[in-house]
Amino acid sequence: TADGGFVVSASKTLRVWSQKAPHQLLHTLPVGCWVYTLAVCDTDQGQARANTIYAGCVDGVIRCWNMSDLNTGKDEHVQLGGGNGKAKPQKGDAIRALAANGAVLYSGTADGRMRAWDLSSQPASVRSLQNSHNGAVRAIDADEMSNVVFSAGTDRTIKMWSEGAS
Repeated sequence: TADGGFVVSASKTLRVWSQKAPHQLLHTLPVGCWVYTLAVCDTDQGQARANTIYAGCVDGVIRCWNMSDLNTGKDEHVQLGGGNGKAKPQKGDAIRALAANGAVLYSGTADGRMRAWDLSSQPASVRSLQNSHNGAVRAIDADEMSNVVFSAGTDRTIKMWSEGAS
């Protein structure tokens, strides 16, 4: 995080480490499936909570943990997207890219779909973004100052749009 608090690594388990030497393991969190991408919201903007970890997974679900909860012994997480656990995830559902921008979390999938999650509403509302990619989304960046979102895909394109556009 920007304040030097922690870093996160993942496979099928999330590991949260202190960023300052001696880099102690703070938390080990079972995820249950492969994590493809991570994002951390390290600012408290609007109603979004600071120091929230987002893990984009192969099953199309985004799992969210808040460090304040973890530090008080609660290791529960919230899930965004995906099915109810009964439907088999499809190949294109995998979350391949994430970017946290204040109260909005952007996600991109293996089949090129982009979504914007409004984290200030409970439960989080979601909208699909137009002009998504014709291949997997590989990277997303959201600029807080200009409210512009960028994404890059395996279709060899970089897309840019205003945060309010859909």
